[in-house]
Amino acid sequence: MEKDFNRELNICYVDETLPKPELKDVLRHYFCSLLVYGAVLLFLYHNPFGHKYINHWVVDTFRNCYFIYILVAPIIFMIFRPRSLHASHNVVICNYFKRLFSKIYTIDLTSFNGFKESIKYAIPDYMEKQALMLIFIKTFFGSLMFTFLYNDINQISARMPEYENLFASLSIGIDTGFQHFCNILLRESDFIFKNLCLFLFSLDLFCFCVGYVTEAAFLNNKIRTCEISFAGIFFCLLCYPPFNDVTGTFVGWAQNDSAVAFNNHYCATTIILRIIAIFFLTIYSLASVALGTKASNLTNRGTVSIFPYNIIRHPAYVSKLTFWLFTTIPVFCIPLADISADPSRYFTGLFLAVISFLTWAFIYYMRALTEERHLLHDPEYQKYTEKVKYKFIPGLF
Repeated sequence: MEKDFNRELNICYVDETLPKPELKDVLRHYFCSLLVYGAVLLFLYHNPFGHKYINHWVVDTFRNCYFIYILVAPIIFMIFRPRSLHASHNVVICNYFKRLFSKIYTIDLTSFNGFKESIKYAIPDYMEKQALMLIFIKTFFGSLMFTFLYNDINQISARMPEYENLFASLSIGIDTGFQHFCNILLRESDFIFKNLCLFLFSLDLFCFCVGYVTEAAFLNNKIRTCEISFAGIFFCLLCYPPFNDVTGTFVGWAQNDSAVAFNNHYCATTIILRIIAIFFLTIYSLASVALGTKASNLTNRGTVSIFPYNIIRHPAYVSKLTFWLFTTIPVFCIPLADISADPSRYFTGLFLAVISFLTWAFIYYMRALTEERHLLHDPEYQKYTEKVKYKFIPGLF
């Protein structure tokens, strides 16, 4: 079964009995990579999506890496001659476009049969679809994740004086007694909560950034297959810019990390809800840490079965949704007097928030289902599902 998977579906599989690549193989991969990565660089510099959602620092960094690749890559390839060059995805992409453009001039597009013929040549085969999706995933999600991480790091850097003041206050609290220390924690609870969220999301982003820029056998994170089904790609893209802007326009977004219950930062309800929210956000980040260099969307890079993936099969999705739930509840915990002043507005908002949350929960549920359908082609994941029976709730669902 594993042999069939490797032979038919695994795009990183290379027969170890093959000889090391010859000079022509090295040069073919190198020049095809220059073309593909150069096209990606041009796309990042010249598209409306990039200007709005991708930080210029990310694009400039990619440009610098591209020029480093030009100089360093041929030396590495010539010295080590990795057998993975026999399965070069960039060569597959270049051969696809070569085949496409070599046939387009010989087809009569004025007739129906000619049009059908052109469609036939334009549809990529399995390996071509996989290679094209791979470069799309690394370009689209990689640039987004690095932009998000860059923005988070800037926020953390800007708040360094505030962190120093917080640690100084906590140190004084420890020296002056437990009760005083608890009072300081309560006083700074809003700041602590918001920055814990920032740190935990940054940790998640860091893991995914590492995953998108690395792919090597010694890291055990070679991409085996990419998701190429319409449903899998559709439900994943709904969760990321610019597509989630459209999703949010239709279904709304009530979640708010800064919301407090009953307009009180220090009431028991606010504190309890935030502690629960941080707990699930921590699980979410630990799920990304567990993935390590295998973290990325729409790909199978091998199965991870350590905590929290030894509890349920989709801990990240469940934890993220639960975090959103417990940071949405405070939005509607308001004083009775405010509800009485305009009850129709309150209950309408509550209804729309419930619909919004259920819609986003459905989107992530579909992401989980399509992800499982994709991963179940791999015998390794099939064995994992036999050990970890539950997808979402241990013992129930």
